[in-house]
Amino acid sequence: MERRGRPRKPDAVKEKQGTLRPSRVNANPIPATVLDMIPLAPDWLDEVGQDEWIEKTRVLHKMGILERADLTLLAAYCNEWSIYIMADKEMRAGPNGRIYVVKDGRKIKYAASMPWVKIAKDALEQVQKIGAEFGFSPASRSKISIPKQEQEESKISKLLKGI
Repeated sequence: MERRGRPRKPDAVKEKQGTLRPSRVNANPIPATVLDMIPLAPDWLDEVGQDEWIEKTRVLHKMGILERADLTLLAAYCNEWSIYIMADKEMRAGPNGRIYVVKDGRKIKYAASMPWVKIAKDALEQVQKIGAEFGFSPASRSKISIPKQEQEESKISKLLKGI
């Protein structure tokens, strides 16, 4: 069952904003392990998924919110993106694009959507849902805030700037 209403703000964000109330503090928060280095993409992702992994992990690492616990969900996001791209390519490769036509002789019996249309639509919906959790859309980005990074830039960040 989905949680209704606005997503909860982390206690650290509420504290910075001055809206933290002791009665609403999470007594047992889950500790997050922010990663110092960008991990390699899972080998089961195809080329498109691995490219997306590299792109998104760089963004999250630069923001200082690339956490170990999120890697599985991030891999699912990259896989769904790959499925979407594959389905879109298949639709473009077909002779009629997004539809197929069944004829009875020279007369058109019926036309219907290609199965790839549904596959692409479902994958894109998952990309949007998972991506919102990471702040990958303008609307979801406006709802999250990240702490200011007061630490010195890591060596990997400096290397990535050169790429």
